[in-house]
Amino acid sequence: MKYLRRIYENSEEDLRDFCETNLAYLLDEGYELFIGDYRGSKSISLSLGRDRIHRLINKFRWDDVKDHFIPFLVRLQNRYEIVKPNYNYMKELAFIGSFTSQYYTVQEVLDDKPIELEYLLYDINFFIDL
Repeated sequence: MKYLRRIYENSEEDLRDFCETNLAYLLDEGYELFIGDYRGSKSISLSLGRDRIHRLINKFRWDDVKDHFIPFLVRLQNRYEIVKPNYNYMKELAFIGSFTSQYYTVQEVLDDKPIELEYLLYDINFFIDL
């Protein structure tokens, strides 16, 4: 019995499978998904960016991914809790470029609020509480 997983228990493996399934188009286009622990908390960090080693070279525009990322975010929010990092200046989603980062709430992104970025992105980061 101790080897049976609870039906409603979320694990990192479940999260990875969910993300890979729902981001399949972007992953097929060469984007990569990174899931890992962040500062020993129960939160899991997800980064969507091209090639982690060469990410400063392989940048992308928000418009390149938003039509696939926003529906993914809707499904993710329905299944997991997206949490705000423990920094006062941050919101739930971080759009990271070469020289600066911009932060948005999940609702701002879901409402398709104009995200005006003056630079190309190499990561979109957010955190999940399992």
